Amino acid sequence: MLPADIDEPLLIDAHLRKEWGTWKTGLGLQMGVMNPPFSLEHNGPAWTPRYTLSPSVLNSWLWEEGRLVGLEIEWWRTVASGWRVNLLGGMGFGPDQFGHLLAVRGWVYSDFLSGINSNLPLPNSDPDVPVFDERDHRPAVYFWLTLRDPHKLGSLRLGYFDNLGDQSTFGVWHTRLGTVGLTLHPFSKLDIITQYMIGEALHDPCPCDVRFQAVYVLLSLHHRGHRLSARYDWFRTRDLDRPPDYRDRGDGVTLAYLFEVGLHHRFAVEYIVVDSHHDQPFNAEPSSDGWQVSYRFRY
Repeated sequence: MLPADIDEPLLIDAHLRKEWGTWKTGLGLQMGVMNPPFSLEHNGPAWTPRYTLSPSVLNSWLWEEGRLVGLEIEWWRTVASGWRVNLLGGMGFGPDQFGHLLAVRGWVYSDFLSGINSNLPLPNSDPDVPVFDERDHRPAVYFWLTLRDPHKLGSLRLGYFDNLGDQSTFGVWHTRLGTVGLTLHPFSKLDIITQYMIGEALHDPCPCDVRFQAVYVLLSLHHRGHRLSARYDWFRTRDLDRPPDYRDRGDGVTLAYLFEVGLHHRFAVEYIVVDSHHDQPFNAEPSSDGWQVSYRFRY
């Protein structure tokens, strides 16, 4: 996990939003500092994970490197049969080094939320990776489709992101990814979530092009203020070019118990066990397991 003192994010999210229409059919426009809305876990207060303290490695990475400044247009409609469709398209500037951190460092579990000013550390004292670094003046684009059933038993989400990076510009990475997610509520007190992502991060002339994949399955039981969650993660990066080899592979299990008292207090304990291997020798090997105990006061 990332140490808490590596960065002081000053601005994580700040946007203006205007909507037209009704809850059945409408259109929304949003602009500002945003993160592509691909995470199915960061739906708690202040973008925190709702089900565990640490999100999956998939969503940990998206909330590390995924910040941009841009706009989104969203359209939604509830048809006569009760099915609801949401289609969102966005564009923004800043993620020209998106994918750099994942390609070189690999996957991690982290509850860290980067800001637009953040610089993220690479292993072995390499230069930090700036989250916002616009170089080629090309906008990143992304799309997000959501389908919900009329009985609110589940939803299907499909997403695509491409930063359209111009590799002829010094320091620019070209990263694109696709993701599919499924949320189910078969019983009123049970949530089941799974999400898969595949993509590639390319950089010329650096010999660290990778193709990456990650998937997680999460089960969460909740009753009143209590929530008990278990999650399994599987993750890979595959090196696409010459040495050095940046392959990273592993899996992990997370167990978490959260207890909320009223609107302001939350107590939590979490245990993660990981079995992973990265082909690059780093100065310090990450631990294979760890505990977290947390108290959070909201105001």
